[in-house]
Amino acid sequence: MIMKCTTHIHRKVLFLLQRVIFRAFFKHYYKRRFNFYGEGIGWGRQFGPLIPPSIKIACPENISLGDGCQFDEYTQLLATPHSRLIIGKRVRFANGFAHVTASFDTIEIEDDCLFAAFVLIINGNHGYKDIETPIKYQESYSTGPILIRAGSWIGRGACIMGGVTIGKNSVVGANSVVTESVPDYCLAAGNPAKVIKKYNFESKTWEKVI
Repeated sequence: MIMKCTTHIHRKVLFLLQRVIFRAFFKHYYKRRFNFYGEGIGWGRQFGPLIPPSIKIACPENISLGDGCQFDEYTQLLATPHSRLIIGKRVRFANGFAHVTASFDTIEIEDDCLFAAFVLIINGNHGYKDIETPIKYQESYSTGPILIRAGSWIGRGACIMGGVTIGKNSVVGANSVVTESVPDYCLAAGNPAKVIKKYNFESKTWEKVI
């Protein structure tokens, strides 16, 4: 019991120390480095204000992060000089290991979305048209912009491919591969993902799609 209390105190002191360092040095640095950097953003296991080494960020000048976002350990937020990654307010990447790559087009995630571990969101692919050339030497290409609308939940291990929209307050099941857009208030699952439930506002229930 004493050890648990001591650990809790150490974590609290460490968090407060991070906040002091963030306000003194890193707050203005982050705001200069990112295209937009909101208030109250948390990083790592404890969702502290400082970005830990376990989190990878590329091309932050093309990344916008809204107020109150939380990014667990080993999250990767990757943009390029030719793309934009826009994340709204209060978005949470929980349990880590998520990978978001805006290769050529925009990836936009609206407010209040929730992502489980090992989610992959990517809108670029390797070229493979020339069968005489190894694929790793062929030019990559865009698969289209991605939009994930407000309030959606993306389950563990799901893969969101380019050119799709995930509708408002929709759910993508664990390990699903989304290659087509999902309407608002729907639950999609499978590989490739298909809509299996839709919310009925008259009956106020989630109904199976036949």
